Amino acid sequence: MRRKNATMFLEDVLVLENGRPGAAGAENIVLVSLIWPRPMIDLRTAAKSVRLEDGHVAVFSDKPFHEKILFKEIVGGPFGVTVEVTERKSPGVIAQFLAAIASDLVNAAFPLPPSSETFRRIVHAGVSGVGQKIRTAPRESFLRIAFGHALIDPATATSGRLEIPLSAPETLSAPSTGRSRKTPYLVRGQPNGTAAIRYRIEED
Repeated sequence: MRRKNATMFLEDVLVLENGRPGAAGAENIVLVSLIWPRPMIDLRTAAKSVRLEDGHVAVFSDKPFHEKILFKEIVGGPFGVTVEVTERKSPGVIAQFLAAIASDLVNAAFPLPPSSETFRRIVHAGVSGVGQKIRTAPRESFLRIAFGHALIDPATATSGRLEIPLSAPETLSAPSTGRSRKTPYLVRGQPNGTAAIRYRIEED
């Protein structure tokens, strides 16, 4: 198949249960990844920080171009799309996380060489779906509250809208206090919202 250009925008994100409350002004991180968009390119990831309120749709479709664009990427065959949402954290912690991935990651797509530690972290937590935490520093970690995936085949899809169901990737519980038992606020596999992505695929 001839290579094509895929342009992708984040339209909206809905989370039903955010879990533990964050600090004042805390935000979530939405990570969107393309899995094997073309030969020799394992992964492309974009990250956006936004405060998600339980049960309320965060709309990006009416935002400026730079706030909703995810990718403008060359694709060479069928590729996967994954979406994951982290728990809320303070703006300072989020800035530290984004800086640890790439110096200019905020609201931008970035390439990651397979040899990098960042690549392994994101593959482990985002693609394989087996990691329980996305670690940023010894004292900080991001729990994932939602995860979903889809597939696009450029040979048959030219434009459209992906609505990706999200679910809890693992069971999360509030810390126990005294003699009380931990009460899960998210159970693995529990539906936990949706993410919508608009895409356009054109000849290179």
